[in-house]
Amino acid sequence: MDDPASRVDWAGMAAFWKRSMKLRGIHTGPADSSKHMLVYFDPNCPTCAKQWEVLRPYMGQVRIQWIPIAYMSKTSLRRAAAILAASDPARALAENEQDYDVDGKVGGYAIPQDVPDWAIAAVRANTEQAMRTKDSPGTPTLGFELYNGKRYFRMFGMVDARSMAVAVEQLGDTMDPWKRSSRKP
Repeated sequence: MDDPASRVDWAGMAAFWKRSMKLRGIHTGPADSSKHMLVYFDPNCPTCAKQWEVLRPYMGQVRIQWIPIAYMSKTSLRRAAAILAASDPARALAENEQDYDVDGKVGGYAIPQDVPDWAIAAVRANTEQAMRTKDSPGTPTLGFELYNGKRYFRMFGMVDARSMAVAVEQLGDTMDPWKRSSRKP
């Protein structure tokens, strides 16, 4: 029988995680959590808003780094930078995703008149790296720390609620997500 874990480029997944965690992002969830994820998102991405809703039940138990990138529309860059530069970026992110305008296909966070240059530069750098390295060729892209400091996995596209529940349960605690017996002793 074919072993799915044998087909994964685990070194490539670790490199993806390491590069991604160096990017400027927005943190949600408890800083001391043993469960870690990352999410590349465009603030005008309708699927990202849906992914946010799927992740909401886990916000109190999973530390998530949200990495803003901009490619979907002409307002993506300034909206992403405004969220990053907000006095409370996590709250701005929540407002953007919860108030997402499905008909207009735009995030719900209002773009202020003045968006700091540093934030625009950070989102541009995130986007350029994501596209150049193919770490996130589209949004959402999710990264999972399967075993703390040792094993990572990346998925492109939305993860449904049932699959997310399984993934969150295994975060930080498994070397092979296809085998329940691979959990820490």
